[in-house]
Amino acid sequence: MKKQQYFHRHLIRDALLQNWIKIKKKHYLKIPIWLSPMDIIIHRNNLDLTKRLKYKDILDGNGNLKSMVELREQGMQVDWWAYLQLQYRHKKDNKEYGIYQKLKQLDKILIGQDIKNITKIYKYLLEVELEEEVVKGCMVAWAQNIGHNINLTQWENMWTRNHKLTKSVSYKEN
Repeated sequence: MKKQQYFHRHLIRDALLQNWIKIKKKHYLKIPIWLSPMDIIIHRNNLDLTKRLKYKDILDGNGNLKSMVELREQGMQVDWWAYLQLQYRHKKDNKEYGIYQKLKQLDKILIGQDIKNITKIYKYLLEVELEEEVVKGCMVAWAQNIGHNINLTQWENMWTRNHKLTKSVSYKEN
């Protein structure tokens, strides 16, 4: 990743960039469909914003790149050189990382309405973080003690069953 030096000079911007890098590593294992490969290929000063294409515009239902004729029929004018660069970038991205075919929950929050975005993002990230932390500790202890892994639903079922049993035993003793 190219270093953004001007972000590191500012305290808040640097913190935002560091948090985004952490979030991106956890939530985006593949390339999101809302990303524009044109931004990567063409320098921003030369990029015409009307020709800015996103993966959701240039990919068909199977995740393959649409032909130049199909793009023209949809009203997207792409030069042949830019299309060749798009082909190369698509092959490289698909081979190295893969491309999501649908929007994820975090994508829907980021692209959605601009009402209470910070609250929505905070709640989503807090929910995911807490879920991972609680499960992580229990899963590690389970794997060390028992010898095989357990997923979240199995752990919750066992916890509720054992909790009910311990409650009933304590009531019987009193």
